[in-house]
Amino acid sequence: MATFHDYKLFFSTLLVFCKIVEVCSRGPIYTPPSVERLTDHFGRIPVNKSYDFAFGASNIHVTNNGTSADLSLDKSSGLVSRNRYYYGFFNAAMRLPAGFTSGVVVAFYLSNADVFPHNHDEIDIELLGHEKRRDWVLQTNIYGNGSVRSGREEKFYLWFDPTQNFHDYSILWNNHHIVFLVDNIPVREVAHGNAMGSVYPTKAMSVYATIWDGSEWATHGGKYAVDYKFAPFVATMRGIEMEGCIINQNDTIPSCSRSSVSSLDPVDGEQFSKLSKQQLTALEWARRKHMFYSYCQDKNRTGRNWRWSNEDLMKSPKAVIFESLGFNCEVLENQHLGDLGQSNQIENESGRGLNQVEGESGCGLMKEDPSALGRSQKWAEMNSG
Repeated sequence: MATFHDYKLFFSTLLVFCKIVEVCSRGPIYTPPSVERLTDHFGRIPVNKSYDFAFGASNIHVTNNGTSADLSLDKSSGLVSRNRYYYGFFNAAMRLPAGFTSGVVVAFYLSNADVFPHNHDEIDIELLGHEKRRDWVLQTNIYGNGSVRSGREEKFYLWFDPTQNFHDYSILWNNHHIVFLVDNIPVREVAHGNAMGSVYPTKAMSVYATIWDGSEWATHGGKYAVDYKFAPFVATMRGIEMEGCIINQNDTIPSCSRSSVSSLDPVDGEQFSKLSKQQLTALEWARRKHMFYSYCQDKNRTGRNWRWSNEDLMKSPKAVIFESLGFNCEVLENQHLGDLGQSNQIENESGRGLNQVEGESGCGLMKEDPSALGRSQKWAEMNSG
């Protein structure tokens, strides 16, 4: 007959086994490369001095003497910046809701849909909840000049638990490129070149921070909706940074635009016109280890499925995606990268992360993305009321 000690040993062993399974199921833990901290260049602004309520005011609670805010999900709640910006560096330190969060979307983004409802620009950082409790997904997206029918999503696994501590989510947008950063690690760069045409975001935008119900698409294409029995879902934000060219409603041509690199401009100058070697190394690390979806490699939308072998990857260790923002994905040559090598997609040995290089033929004609159009319409509705 089993003794109490036997039962205790059994359950202790079972607990350890469950913890091992839990850790293994979330994949390996990675330590990011060291990079310059762009967030240290600019001062942090209290929430109550940088934002106004956009919608769902009853679900927004400003705390700590105005330095932070809790955004709770009923159907939606959000903040909008008091100023509009033409280029700049924007950051929010956020702690995400813990627990079962499928269908929940926490977004930090730039948009001018309120001013240009039919041809708006948008630069998105979206954090998508998950049915596996602690697994959040980072999604980046860009719309230019009203191109909402074709989403340009890229998705990443995070290398930390975003529910335990505050982490920085940043957008750098200027005349040279758009860079998405997480804890100062670049995860995506979109270069501004001739191939962009009119779809590179060039109109002044406001800065939004929102939480909302994305049941229709956010988790596995809408398979898992928000389950409100696990509410409240609370995202806390602080450490706001908004540094850029502020314009007023009467400006038609921003007076602070730059046609050339200037060291006098803190966001459009030499330091922010291109990524350093250190940042390029970090960008490659993030995309190789943590990116698991890119719109350009979605054969259901492009009709093509690019793949690069590990042997090919070793031949081009500096391969980094540079995108066009139209319907085609093209390599945009960058002087600080040199030859990017052949075309195709890179998949690492674990299959967890992807790094992709598009060639001259690009991704082909992108099919309409219904979820992208639906999100844009929903945000326009929330922003208007």
